[in-house]
Amino acid sequence: MKKNPKLVNDPTNPRFRQYRSRRRPKSSSILTTILIAVLVVGLVAITPLEARMQESVEFTAKHTVVIDADTVAHGSMRIRLKGIAAPERGHKDYPKGQDFLRNLIAQADTVRCDLTGERTHGRRVGRCFIIDAAGTATDIQAAVVASGHARACFKFGGWRYVGEETSVSRGLPFPPYCWGFSIW
Repeated sequence: MKKNPKLVNDPTNPRFRQYRSRRRPKSSSILTTILIAVLVVGLVAITPLEARMQESVEFTAKHTVVIDADTVAHGSMRIRLKGIAAPERGHKDYPKGQDFLRNLIAQADTVRCDLTGERTHGRRVGRCFIIDAAGTATDIQAAVVASGHARACFKFGGWRYVGEETSVSRGLPFPPYCWGFSIW
């Protein structure tokens, strides 16, 4: 059925309204879709990090082995400290960072790591804390960055450690894998 061009373009015709195009999307449905998308993204962003953690492991500090300033091990489980990047093996500051972390952990009674479920190079990833005899938890990542032995790694949630960086830590190499941003 063809539309009569005179009827379509003549607003004085009483049947003009029935020939109007109905293809235009309603602006309210577009706004509703955008609002729902913003709410979903917002809810994910404000969900506390602890609620997104997959698993929490706790072990005695004396059984913790320090691999380097951003990796610890307990038994066969290696854990990459989330949000920081320390000098790699062969860098002149590598042994200093390793020794600092070893001494930091030796002062504690317990080490607790909140694992994120991520993996990198066969290691699990998590935020780790040392817990002293009084039950006070100290963020290991923040302590390593504040001591000048690591950098905040933005792409992997290191934004929370930017305030801990010192002029010494800013002098360390910034690995390319840390560029970017993450809200986790």
